[in-house]
Amino acid sequence: MTSLTCLLDFQTHSHAFPKKFVSLWSASKPLLVSLPPEILDEILSYLGVESLLSLRQTCRTLQKATSSRHIWLHLVRTLLSQSNVSRLEEPLDSYTGKELEDWILRRCRVQRAWNSPNLRFTQRTMQGLISPPILLPGGRWLLSMHEGGRLHATDLDAGVLEPKMLIEVEEFIEGSNISDFPSTFEVWVDPRATSLSCRVALFKTGLFSESDGGTRHTRFHIYQMRLEGHGSDARLVAEPYQVFGGLYPGKIMSAALDDCYFIQSRDCGEYDDFWEDRWAVVHVFSFLIPTAPNITPITMKIDNMRTITDTYILPHKRFALSGQGSVRIYAIPATAEASNSLAAPLQTIRLYLMPTQMIQAIRSPLLVGPHSTTIMYAAERAIMALQVPHDSAEALRIINLGKHSFQFDFKQYVTFSRTVFVWQDGSPFLHLGITEHDWFSIARGDRSRNMKLSYRTIKKIHKTTLGLLCVLCGYDEGIGRLVVFGGGDGELTEIYDTVC
Repeated sequence: MTSLTCLLDFQTHSHAFPKKFVSLWSASKPLLVSLPPEILDEILSYLGVESLLSLRQTCRTLQKATSSRHIWLHLVRTLLSQSNVSRLEEPLDSYTGKELEDWILRRCRVQRAWNSPNLRFTQRTMQGLISPPILLPGGRWLLSMHEGGRLHATDLDAGVLEPKMLIEVEEFIEGSNISDFPSTFEVWVDPRATSLSCRVALFKTGLFSESDGGTRHTRFHIYQMRLEGHGSDARLVAEPYQVFGGLYPGKIMSAALDDCYFIQSRDCGEYDDFWEDRWAVVHVFSFLIPTAPNITPITMKIDNMRTITDTYILPHKRFALSGQGSVRIYAIPATAEASNSLAAPLQTIRLYLMPTQMIQAIRSPLLVGPHSTTIMYAAERAIMALQVPHDSAEALRIINLGKHSFQFDFKQYVTFSRTVFVWQDGSPFLHLGITEHDWFSIARGDRSRNMKLSYRTIKKIHKTTLGLLCVLCGYDEGIGRLVVFGGGDGELTEIYDTVC
């Protein structure tokens, strides 16, 4: 590709340029390089990455011009406007032009690699995790829970994986000398913060035994986490934020967290009959008022939902529960006086047909738009989009996006532009696979793409002997990084990085 191609690229898209620039570009090359830097910057900012890289090979003047921070800042902002791209971890003002260029080029190389027939990965291993880790947006930082109530952060961009302890929590069960540690955690990433900022909840899961009387004293430790430093010197730091606790019955099934609330759902039904008289409770802890460690939460009784497989918080003080083939939307009560009664959902929508099937619908992160929130689901050999209007008077909308015809068990990780699969084909090996569909465009009504999913449409990108309990728990599309948790004892984690 030469500067002539760049010129053709300009001519093809000239309708997008201010008219005052068209005549300047159409003139001779000497006129182009003699333009004032600010005008040349403005012209070059309309070009694509490939054109810029080709143009800088023509002469030293254009080599310098195409390194302008203004140009790469414009490209970064354009890329960040896409739904499937993680935002930068630090404020835009803190990046040099070269750092912005490197950020863009890394993502371009990954996209090229994923579209090639020879997609390859490097593989790194971590051990000692006791629950699935969480890959933070941007794909650099991995949070993981370890024995002894320790939460670690690992910089996956570093050459050597070195988990560094952020939080250590130890609880002593009241009336005994037995220590009890958090075993899992939830994370909420602040979408309004200019740099990476999270809230983390650590808590103990597991079914309480009869010796506990069906209840147990449990605490939920909330920490505020933020990024300090810049570039390779950046690090995550955590500070205690709040502690909730009390005697709670049953088993924690799922939990959700945001800037205002921590919500946990528990199975509290009778165990004599598995299929009847099963109910759950939802406890809502609020950050909106000063609290003591043993604050009484807002309690909501959920009927006819034996197992809650997923909980997430929606805009405008609502939350969603998934279970028994459906999604229910509830309002968050304003006060504890409004709780402790059977809760009626605002809206309910069926995800799949058989309500008695104990199937966990795997979902994407939430994409919050100006008028609705979109969530992608994968369940019962189907991919679908759930749109939740921010106006509660509007009905929920489910859009069937595609189906597949696989003859083997598999797990899916759904994002807005790809679906990644983990499956076993009868051999001792597990496979990673990818099929690429622009799910978000389809959900918005673009039916021009082929939505047929089959075994033949999946690119087999890797195989591993990780074990039979694999969970694909992290995937960053921008840098092509996947995190797989599993193994025979559930403590082995594999990090896959795209070879560009």
